[in-house]
Amino acid sequence: MLYVIALAAVAILYCVLTDNLIYVLIGISVLIALVVAVLLIWSFVSIILMLMSKWKTATFSRIDLPKENSRFNVAFYVVDGEEVRNIFPDEGILKDKLYRSDKEYRVLYNKRINKVFDRFSIATCIVGFIFGVLGGIFILFGVVL
Repeated sequence: MLYVIALAAVAILYCVLTDNLIYVLIGISVLIALVVAVLLIWSFVSIILMLMSKWKTATFSRIDLPKENSRFNVAFYVVDGEEVRNIFPDEGILKDKLYRSDKEYRVLYNKRINKVFDRFSIATCIVGFIFGVLGGIFILFGVVL
């Protein structure tokens, strides 16, 4: 086992000290490009879903797990007498300030998937799309910040 660790250390040292370091940097760059591409596609699909939604008036109902095996809490809203869950998880901080049941909210309700986009979800999609586009431009043109 000690020989394997020593061989791995020698291989890493060889890559760092020779021209093979470029392959490590290319690999890291490809991974970053894939992350930006996934962000852009995810944001684009979310914006398409928002464009297919209708504005509704809703009241905040509760924050709970959507299913027993879920890891993240989700905000639920009452839209036209039906409890509908938000498409994204809730914000982890300031829940009592951000989600108030005594106030009516305007949400985007997508009947096809039976979920709502609240103001935080809308902001998340728009900001994610902007960062995805900017990241794609930086990657395409090789701009390094």
